[in-house]
Amino acid sequence: MFDDRLAAELPECSADAILLDESSYSTDIHEFVQYLVNQGVAETEFRPRLVQWVADSLNQAIKKARIKAVCKYYNNLPKRTFYNWLGSYYRGGKEAIPPETPRKKSEHLLTQLWKPLFTGSSKGF
Repeated sequence: MFDDRLAAELPECSADAILLDESSYSTDIHEFVQYLVNQGVAETEFRPRLVQWVADSLNQAIKKARIKAVCKYYNNLPKRTFYNWLGSYYRGGKEAIPPETPRKKSEHLLTQLWKPLFTGSSKGF
């Protein structure tokens, strides 16, 4: 029934036409993440999908708001890091986006690797 009504309301258009709805203008990241969860997307796929969501923005105002929302979603991710992800997406698609968030300047690699050993079962030292 809904498909019949939709077909009746739309004018004739070519096969490669892109139809827009309210979600094309949305900047609400929580709504988009909820959509991904409802679609059954794995959490590891969120980052590429969010970068694609920003890249598919219709204008600069929407893009700017979406970038701000994604950076806030990732615990105040630096915009420069997000722009690096966006550049990787433009160059190589979703597969080119790095899977891990880079560590902060003050966070040393050795600290990351050894921290579980110090906080875990190493009470005998």
